[in-house]
Amino acid sequence: MQRLNIFLIAICCVVSTFLPSVQAQEVKRTTLATGHFLLGTWQLSVPNMACHETYKFKVDGTVAMTSGEQVGESEFEIDTRPGSGPFLRWVDRLIKDNGELDCLGFKAEVGHVATNYIYVVGNDRFVVCREQNTKKCSQLFVRQGKD
Repeated sequence: MQRLNIFLIAICCVVSTFLPSVQAQEVKRTTLATGHFLLGTWQLSVPNMACHETYKFKVDGTVAMTSGEQVGESEFEIDTRPGSGPFLRWVDRLIKDNGELDCLGFKAEVGHVATNYIYVVGNDRFVVCREQNTKKCSQLFVRQGKD
């Protein structure tokens, strides 16, 4: 029995060295310059559903969003350097949420961090991609207003 316990402890130690550490990812909030193309209200229509998500990007690096019954706020980090390429890395951390269901029937968790890439397809449209590859893009955002 003692050999089995030592064996199990050894296996746990080996496996744990290969698991990623679980830490809250830091988001360095990006202040956007007046006139930045992201500022304003954008809408994402959920395919095959009578539901949409609305995102209002603000100068202070926050986004007010609604999705179905969900109302939340996040802070974001976006690479705004000239010449950073056609994809803008978008790191988004949820900081407030009302606990209601989104368009897909899910509840968001405050603190959740998502990293995606924005690919601009015009002054009034951009797509969100999982990777820096246009074949990995799926969500089309359409400008609703420059508030």
